Amino acid sequence: MGSSAVQAKDDNDLAVLQERVGPEWQLIKQSSKPEMRTWAKREDGQQIRSFRIEANLSGTLDAFVRTAMDGNNYSRWHWQILESRTLKRISPQESILYLKHKAPYSLPDRDVVVRVQMKTLSPSETVLHVEALPDFIPPSPGVVRMPAENMTVKVTARPGKQLLVEAEGFFDPGGKAPDWAANFVQRSAPYNILLGLQRILALES
Repeated sequence: MGSSAVQAKDDNDLAVLQERVGPEWQLIKQSSKPEMRTWAKREDGQQIRSFRIEANLSGTLDAFVRTAMDGNNYSRWHWQILESRTLKRISPQESILYLKHKAPYSLPDRDVVVRVQMKTLSPSETVLHVEALPDFIPPSPGVVRMPAENMTVKVTARPGKQLLVEAEGFFDPGGKAPDWAANFVQRSAPYNILLGLQRILALES
């Protein structure tokens, strides 16, 4: 799906922005090419929203690892990234990254500092852990620091350069984020991140 088609699909979601995400897993989006499904739920009494993803993507495990650890190029595939850079390279398997997200509809932009850790389980399985470090650097004026953008992603290589991606995590937008804006991000971000990742994997594999 081209970028214009993806944007049109996101625009159609405006009709359901007021739909409340509840405390049980709710199917948000699904597609057949590539095959993927995303779910969301809202933690009780909190602004924190959890998500779950299952996807079958074309690509290699090496290409996934290179892409996930390259903090300077997240803007090539991640959703609504205004700026991305590596703040600290701890090891080939661990880095601290800075990401600045474009916020929807005139809200203040958000940024987040995350620790990205890669662990190899077997030659065909890798787990990626992402944890927010909100106090790692001082906040920027006019930008809301996100307290959380945490996730665990398991990637399993399959025959024929295919990958099974299973992810679960949560985010907290911080500041004052109206429910419709958080719903919009919840519906759009995981799905479009996977689309962007598939595009890069096709180039890098």
